[in-house]
This record gives sequence, structure tokens and C-alpha cells, in this order.
Amino acid sequence: MDTHTRWKRRSWIRNWQLHVALVLLGAAALGRAAEPADLLKVLDFHNLPD
Repeated sequence: MDTHTRWKRRSWIRNWQLHVALVLLGAAALGRAAEPADLLKVLDFHNLPD
């Protein structure tokens, strides 16, 4: 029964490390994706509509 308890503990630690890694990768991806865009250029307007 002692080995089963150790196995659960190790599994929890691995899952915790995996979750932290995924959160950090997700935050890095969001940081790169958040670039400002000019709406008029995106919509291909050369000047403001009347």
C-alpha cells in the first residue's frame, strides 16, 4: 500500500509540472499574438468614409 501512495504523489507532481509548462507556453503564445492592428488598413479603407 505504501508504493501505491508514492505512485499517487509522483503522478501529482508530474501533472503539476505539466500544467505549469502549458500555462507558460499559452501565455507566451498570447503575448506574441497581441499585436495592434490598424482597422482601416485591415478593411482596406484608404480614407475615412463619410
